Parts: sequence; C-alpha cells; structure tokens
Amino acid sequence: MDVENSSNTKGAKISKYFIDTPPEEWEFVGFYEYHQRERCFTNSFKKESFRLRRSLDYLLENGTKEAKFHVDRLDRNFKVSVCSLQI
Repeated sequence: MDVENSSNTKGAKISKYFIDTPPEEWEFVGFYEYHQRERCFTNSFKKESFRLRRSLDYLLENGTKEAKFHVDRLDRNFKVSVCSLQI
C-alpha cells in the first residue's frame, strides 16, 4: 500500500491514519487530529480534505472488505450531513 507520511508525501495514495487506526474507529475528526501532528500538515482545509478524499478513494478501490465497509459508512455520514445543511 502506498502510505503517506511526513517524509514521503509525493505520490502517496493513503494517509498513515488509515494504517495506524482500526477501521471501526475511522472518523473525519480523528483523521484531522491525527494528521495535524504530522510534519506534512498544511493548515489548509482544502488540501487536507483532498488528502482525506484521496485516501478514501484508494481504500474503496484497493482496501479490504472491512475497509470498504467503513469507508462507505464515512461517505454515507458525510452525504447525510451535507444534505441536511442544504435543507
């Protein structure tokens, strides 16, 4: 798996958060809190959101059945939150 970390961010496909954290504990806030401690954290919501999306997309394509289940759960929760804001 191509892991993103502070020493190798070019071309990385997945954040180290998703390697170090059990899938059942994955959450958006947890991702940002974990990544904030990394040297590669940019303080840019747009860039960090891109890293999160890239990791989720990679896991949907290449992850285990369990990983795909939990990524789908995060996606559904996000879509529900966004739709609720638009009402």
